[in-house]
Amino acid sequence: MNTPSTAFSVTPSVVPLLKTKLSAPRSAADAILRQRLIDRLNAASDRRIVRIVAPAGFGKSTLLEQWSARTGRKTAWLSLDAADNDTVRFWSYVSASIDAAVPGFAEASADAVRLIQPDQHEMPVLRLLDAFREVREPLTLIWDDFHLVSERSLLESIAFFAGRLPGGVQLILSSRQEEEFELFKTDSSESLVLVDREQLRFRADEGIDFYRSGMSLHISSDESLAWVRRTEGWITAMKLAALSMRGGQRSSELLRRFSGSSNLMEHYLMEEVFERQSPENQRFLLDCSILRRMNASLCEAVTEDLFSGDKLLYLQKADLFLIPLDGEGQWFRFHHLFGEFLRERLERESGERIKALLGKAGEWSEQAGSFEEALQYYLPGERYREAVALLEDMLGKVSSMDDLWMSRQFAFIPEEILLEKPLLYFSYVHLVLLAEEDIPGALRMLERAEQYLNENESNWSEKRTNDYRGIFYFLKMLYSSVIRDQEMAGYYMQESRKFTPSGINLIFARSKNSGIPSVSKEHMQQEGMVSSEFLVPFLQQMIEPMHQLGLAGPIIACLAENQYQYDEVEQAETNARLAFQATDPGLVGFLAELLLPAGFTLSRSLLAQNRLKEARQELKRTRKQAVELGMTRSIVYCDAEIAMLDWKKGQKQSAEDWLRLYDRSQQTDPDDFDFSNLYEQQYLAQFLVWNNQNDRAWTLTSNMLVSAKRNKRFQQQIEIELLQCVLLERASQRGAEQAADLLLRMLRDTEPHDFVRLYLDAGPMIERLLIRIGEQWIGKGEDPAPSAAYLHKLLSKLGRSDLPRESEDPSSPLTAKELEVLALIVQGRTNQEIAESLQVSKGTVRAHINNIYGKLYVETRDEAVRQGKLLGL
Repeated sequence: MNTPSTAFSVTPSVVPLLKTKLSAPRSAADAILRQRLIDRLNAASDRRIVRIVAPAGFGKSTLLEQWSARTGRKTAWLSLDAADNDTVRFWSYVSASIDAAVPGFAEASADAVRLIQPDQHEMPVLRLLDAFREVREPLTLIWDDFHLVSERSLLESIAFFAGRLPGGVQLILSSRQEEEFELFKTDSSESLVLVDREQLRFRADEGIDFYRSGMSLHISSDESLAWVRRTEGWITAMKLAALSMRGGQRSSELLRRFSGSSNLMEHYLMEEVFERQSPENQRFLLDCSILRRMNASLCEAVTEDLFSGDKLLYLQKADLFLIPLDGEGQWFRFHHLFGEFLRERLERESGERIKALLGKAGEWSEQAGSFEEALQYYLPGERYREAVALLEDMLGKVSSMDDLWMSRQFAFIPEEILLEKPLLYFSYVHLVLLAEEDIPGALRMLERAEQYLNENESNWSEKRTNDYRGIFYFLKMLYSSVIRDQEMAGYYMQESRKFTPSGINLIFARSKNSGIPSVSKEHMQQEGMVSSEFLVPFLQQMIEPMHQLGLAGPIIACLAENQYQYDEVEQAETNARLAFQATDPGLVGFLAELLLPAGFTLSRSLLAQNRLKEARQELKRTRKQAVELGMTRSIVYCDAEIAMLDWKKGQKQSAEDWLRLYDRSQQTDPDDFDFSNLYEQQYLAQFLVWNNQNDRAWTLTSNMLVSAKRNKRFQQQIEIELLQCVLLERASQRGAEQAADLLLRMLRDTEPHDFVRLYLDAGPMIERLLIRIGEQWIGKGEDPAPSAAYLHKLLSKLGRSDLPRESEDPSSPLTAKELEVLALIVQGRTNQEIAESLQVSKGTVRAHINNIYGKLYVETRDEAVRQGKLLGL
C-alpha cells in the first residue's frame, strides 16, 4: 500500500489546511474559452462584489479559472466545502489564500484570524481588513461554491468583511443560490454585479465550437444547434451527450430517444456514461464517491485496488468529470453533479458498504495527519471509538480548541461511548452548562453520569472513582450556580474538594465573562455593593475553598480590582500577581476570565506608583497572552489600555491607531445601543473627549448612560458620568455649574463604596472640580453626604490638605441626622432597620456611619456604640 502523502499548509488554525483548496481547479482540455463572460468580469473590475449564481453544471468554476488566468489582477482562490462552516477554519483559509497571492499576508493577519469566533467577529475582521494596507496591487478574492456556507454567524462575519473591503480589493462569489447574499449590504446597487444562469448558458455559436473543437465530434451545425436548444445551453448535459456520442451513440438517435427536461436528461445521460464503464471501473467510481478529495494512495486504501493510480489517470484522460485540485496532478475531486450521482447509486446498490468505506478513509486520513478529515469520515461511518480516541489525542496536543467545534464533534457521538472517556464526557457537559442554552439537557447528562457511576464504580480503582466524583460534583456545583441555588452550589463544592483536594482534570470551556476587562463590574451592582470594610473580608473568605480547587484566580482578581479602587495600590498589585499564580495554566477557561481584570489592575497599580515602563510591559504581556488564548474581544481592550497609557505620557499615535481600527459608533438612539459593546464604547468615549470631539462624545455617553443604568452597572455609570462632567465643564458657565452638581451627586453615591481611584484617574479637570466642591461644600449644610471626611480623603490624595474641617466644635462633632443614626446604632439596630426607621436608603445609612466613624475616630461598630453612650445616647 502506498504511504499516505499530505498537502497541508501551516496556519494559525488548530488543524493543517489543505493546499488543494487554495488553487483554481484546472479546466478540462475540452473547455471552450468563454470570452464574452470574461469581458463582463473585466468590465466589473471596479465593483467591490461580483456574484456568479447558477445551478450546478453551468461552468461557474471553469469561467472563474479562465478569467483568473487572464486577468492582470492578483487573484486569491478558495474552494469551499461544508466543513468550512467552522468560523476559525474559514477565515484561516481566507488568510492562507490571500497569502498565496500576497506573501506575508498570513503573518500580518495571524493575530486577527486566531481571534475570530462565531459570536465575536467584528474586531478581528477589522484587524484582518487592516492587513490589506500592505497590499499594493489590485487583488481579487475568489470564493468558489459559496452556497456551502450556511452558518448564520459566519455569514454575518462575511457580510461585515465584504461591506468594508478597502479600495482595490474585490470579492467574487460563485454559488448555486442567492439566499446567502441576503445579509450583504452595499452603498449602492452598483456594488454588486451578477452573472446568472441566463448569461452562463451556451449560445449557438459556443455550442457548435464546443462539439467541433472541444469534443472533436463530427456532427452538423444543425445537430449542434439542436443539442444547445434541447439542453437549454446547459454545458453539463451537452458534455454528457457528447460522451455518449463518443461511445457510439448517434446524435440523431439520442435526440429522438430523449425529449424530457434538462434535469431528466442529466440523469439519463449520466446513467449512459456510467454503464459504458467496465464493472471494475464502476466499482472504483462508486467506492471513491464517498471521498471529499482523493489521490492514488487514499483511493487504494479505500478500494483496496492496487491500480488506483492508473484508474485515476484513465478517468482524467477520459474526461469523466474528475477535477484536478493541484498543479502536480496528484489530488482530484469529482464534479459535484457526478459525485452526487455516484453517491446516490452507491446508497441504492450497496449502502451497507458505505460505513466500511468511510472507516478506511478515516484510517488513512488519521495516518496522514489530516485529523479533521479523519473525523469527518469516522463520525458518519459510526467509527465512534476511533473518533473519541482521535479527539482525545487532538485535545491533548493543543492549548485550546474552539468551543463550538468541540460541541459539534461531541454531539455526533453516542452518550454511552462518550461516557467511557469521562474527561471528554464531562468536558461536553461543561460546554453545555456554560452556553446556558440547554440547562435541562445538561441536567439530564449529569443524571446519566451519576447512573453510570453507580453501575461501574464497583469495578473501578479508588483513584478512578474519586477523580470521577470530583469532576461530577464540580459540575453539579456549576449547575447549581447557573440555576442560582447557592446553598447546593456550596455543598457540591465541598464534595468536589473532598474527592479531589488537589484539583480536577477537565477541558475547561470559556465562560461568558471570558476576555472582559473587569470581574468586579460584572458582579457588583449598586445595591449589592458594600464598603471595603465588608467586601474585602467577604472575598477573602471565598478565596480559600476555591483556591484548593485551583479556581480562585477570578475571585482574587476581583479583590485586586476593588483594592485598586480603594487606592490600596500595593495590595492591589500583590493580589493581581497572585491571581495568576493561583490559576493552573491548563485551566484555560478560568485563565481567560481573569487575564484582563488582573492584567489591567496590575498595570494600573504600577502606573499609580509611577512605574510607567513596568505598567506598559504588563499590558503588552497581557495582550500577547490574550492572542495566544484566542480571546477575540480582549484585543480591542488591550489596545485601548495601551493607548490610554501612552496618551498620559504625551504619545497620541496609539490612540489614533485605535480610533482608526475600532471607531465605528453610529448609534443615536439609546434603544438601539448594544450593551455588549459597553466597555469598548467607554474607551471610544474617552478618546473622543481627549480629542475634543465634544458633540459626538456627549451623544455617545448619553446612550451609554441609559444602557449602564438599565443593566445596573453602577461603576460604569459613574465612569461615564465623569466623562460628562468634563464635557459640561467645557461647555459654558452654566455647564460648569451642572458639572459641579453632577459630581456632587456622584460623590454621594460612591462614598458608601469607598471609591477613590475613579476620581484620581479622571484627569485635571475633575481634580479642579473636586477642589471647587471642597471649598464650597465642606461645613456648609446638613445634607449627610458627601461627608467632609470623604472629601478630605480625596483631596488629600490630590495634594490638597489645607481645606477647613466640617466642624470646629469638639463638643458637637455630629450633625443632627448623624446623632439620630448613632442613637439607633446604640439601640442595636441593623443598617436595614435604621434605613426603614429614617425612610432613607441603606447607602445613605452607610454614608452617615462613615461620617460618624471619621468624626469620632472609631473603626468598628462596638467602638461607635461606646462613644454614643459617652454622648448620652
